Amino acid sequence: MIIGAVDSVHNFILPPVYQYLIQHSQDIEIRLKTYMGFELYSLLERGEIDIAFALFEKPMPNMIIQNFYSDPMVVIANGNHYGSTILLVCKI
Repeated sequence: MIIGAVDSVHNFILPPVYQYLIQHSQDIEIRLKTYMGFELYSLLERGEIDIAFALFEKPMPNMIIQNFYSDPMVVIANGNHYGSTILLVCKI
């Protein structure tokens, strides 16, 4: 299984998932690929990765997009801003 995500997701959010997979799915070979967020959708569409963890939603045909993790953020700016969301994206 090739998992694509941005660097911060690989390093800070997914380590417990990787640990679980290593302990409970020993028959699965896991490879991690780090990309910029905008690249993940096209890589998934071309079959170069099996699953992606993106920071933004880009609706595409034949893909399932589900919220995987949400984390409130503090933004110093004018106007109202909301928390960030990490999306689980996989091709169907």
